[in-house]
Amino acid sequence: SQLERDGDRMRRAYLGGVAAVAAIALPTAFGVAFVAGDLVAVVFGPKWAQTVPVLTYLTPAFGVQALMLSTYYYAMARGRVRLAFFRELAFLLIKTPLFIWAAATHGFLGAVYMAAGTCLIYTVLQLILYRQISGGRLTDPLWAARRSIGAVAVMALWFLAVPAFRDMSGLAPVIRLLINVPMGALFYIAAHATLWKIEGCPDGVEAQLVATMWQGRGSSAKKAE
Repeated sequence: SQLERDGDRMRRAYLGGVAAVAAIALPTAFGVAFVAGDLVAVVFGPKWAQTVPVLTYLTPAFGVQALMLSTYYYAMARGRVRLAFFRELAFLLIKTPLFIWAAATHGFLGAVYMAAGTCLIYTVLQLILYRQISGGRLTDPLWAARRSIGAVAVMALWFLAVPAFRDMSGLAPVIRLLINVPMGALFYIAAHATLWKIEGCPDGVEAQLVATMWQGRGSSAKKAE
């Protein structure tokens, strides 16, 4: 039926959006977490060292949560506003007392850890909401982001393996950033491209990026002529 076709088209568009967000949000969030100490030292100075846990724990959690932020609007587009509203209300009722308890009991770090934990709770609730709306599998959004997740895992190897083979603690923070940021980006892009090629170059954010690059090169060539 037409309704089923529309629903399937909306589901594909939603999952495509998840994949696009993952390609940017995940490497950015986890990359910031890996270089948090040096980033704070260079941008804000040593007096702000206590904020490092905020970047280390919250940015990856926010990056994962970002994948599911559009689920609320997907629910509204499917006419499931009531379900989405009560899901948001349930999350608020879960998050608020947990955050207050963590902050009151464990102070600043407790609030940071709990904020990161509630981001993961939010992600699980949104996965459940997606399944209820679409009738698909709970893991569909995560599967849509699989290449970005895999590429981030490869990127992490750089940051985790370097200390084991080369001690860079003697270098200035800005020098470590100048080394780690480009290398982390290189590992991520190479892994993402490799995974895309292994899957046969399917349609997705990578194909759109390649098409845009070729279009840009074509436009530049025409101008040069």
